Amino acid sequence: MPAAQATSITVDGNLSDWGLHTNGNINDWTASTSLGATLKSAIDDVYISPNGYLNPGYGGQAYDAEALYSFSDGTNLYVALVTGLNPKTPTNPRQNTYGPGDLAIDFGNNGSFEFGIQTTGSDKGNIYQNVSWGLGLWDVNGRETRLSGLAADPNLPTSIIDGTGNLVGAAILEYNNNAIQNMGIYSGNHYVLEAAIPLLAFSGFSGEFVLQWTMNCANDAIKLISSLPEFGSTTHNSTSIPEPATLALIALGMLGLTASQRKRATALLT
Repeated sequence: MPAAQATSITVDGNLSDWGLHTNGNINDWTASTSLGATLKSAIDDVYISPNGYLNPGYGGQAYDAEALYSFSDGTNLYVALVTGLNPKTPTNPRQNTYGPGDLAIDFGNNGSFEFGIQTTGSDKGNIYQNVSWGLGLWDVNGRETRLSGLAADPNLPTSIIDGTGNLVGAAILEYNNNAIQNMGIYSGNHYVLEAAIPLLAFSGFSGEFVLQWTMNCANDAIKLISSLPEFGSTTHNSTSIPEPATLALIALGMLGLTASQRKRATALLT
């Protein structure tokens, strides 16, 4: 997969350009302020016993959503996610295994989650608008909905339901299945997702948004709140480096296509 060059970020699964490290100390999780004022982060790395409690569900390190970062250079929204979930984990409820969910973006922080970015499969990186979401096994209050007779919680969207939404662009996305260790003070495997999402895909949307991710069971979820100007604004501190012209043409050519082209199946409770 080609790497995406920004002012200081390469989308390759290596977090050193975010200022993140694997030195075995708590500061490993602190991103570099040199990325500018648009840098936002959410960090939730805690000790978890095997199959232990997360929030809102259980599953231990293997289902831990540990940290989420974002910043924008005026051309792209860059995202980095650190999780204990291997991207190759299958969704097989009979075997009690659940794979990764998709990145969800909610402009206005009103629970709408208008945009989704596919994180795995042959169509990973595709950006969809007005999608329908699969929902997990838990609600935000930590209740297992299928056992409690409760409706699944729309505040914990998991994966884009196949065949819904409009394809509005393509992100460069890498979900690295090579585990890293020694990040932070607790042991365990960590997996990295990085993405460069063109702001052009969010045409007509600006202001505050929620960026959220969870796995298909919603055992653990992580989110951050940030904001974006209209595409093309020059209010950011860092220098913009546009995507290659070919990528821009591809993104424009994809506008208006529907998500029915996707082959990925979503095995979730709704």
